[in-house]
Amino acid sequence: MEESLYYPDKSSMIEEVIEDTNRVLLLPRPRRFGKTLNMTMLRCFFEKHLPEYPEKFPDNRSLFEGLEIESRAVFKRHQGKHPVIYLSFKGNLLSKEYRRHDCLLRAKNLNEEDHLDYSNIIKRKYDQILHESSLCKLTRHLHDFYKKKCWS
Repeated sequence: MEESLYYPDKSSMIEEVIEDTNRVLLLPRPRRFGKTLNMTMLRCFFEKHLPEYPEKFPDNRSLFEGLEIESRAVFKRHQGKHPVIYLSFKGNLLSKEYRRHDCLLRAKNLNEEDHLDYSNIIKRKYDQILHESSLCKLTRHLHDFYKKKCWS
């Protein structure tokens, strides 16, 4: 979209994801069939813009101009309004996602223990117990920071 390349409008899928009542949504696709593109579209749609961190959390509203989803009621209710945890099996490590949300460390809403755990996950210095709970912790921290449901 940013480079004016061909983009098949799959944005109506966003409304389907919002309306789906399942706790987990599995979107299997064959190899080279747009899984990463779809996941990136969902992240860009939902992720909350933080003006103080524009390089990490840009205002993505313009990416959806002229697309099907822009005309839907869910657009105003959900576009750019949620924290997002974006993980991929292509090697997007949990520590990288923690680093992307490092504004939580500066926001002063973590207690001392959570701050230490957060820092250790970024540095990849954690035991099995911390590793197993790290996704739940990040979800909780994002919810506490934004006071919004976290899309992951």
